[in-house]
Amino acid sequence: MTKREQTQLELVRLERLRALGELSAGISHNLNNILTGILGPAEILEEAIEDPVMLRHLNILSRSSKRARDLVQRLHLYVRGLKDEVVSPVACSSWTTTRMFGQRSSACCETFTK
Repeated sequence: MTKREQTQLELVRLERLRALGELSAGISHNLNNILTGILGPAEILEEAIEDPVMLRHLNILSRSSKRARDLVQRLHLYVRGLKDEVVSPVACSSWTTTRMFGQRSSACCETFTK
């Protein structure tokens, strides 16, 4: 195999890796949006509900969603070649939760316009 053929094969391999990275980023983004739609209301409900059975179910929902979020994050980091990097999720404060619960539409508009 000539040097030129090796270079061409390497370029094809790099292009495939780039495409895989873009695909991973898109999937991670979309799944994180879905998981945010699950985790946000679950956190609000955990503060509002006092029934121990419902709280247990919400706890299961939250834990499973967080595990899925962490899995998506690890996959994305692995594809990008950052498997040793630690990234922490941003937690919503009670002020943010109260604000979202009290003024849901304005909080969403402020979030998505920033």
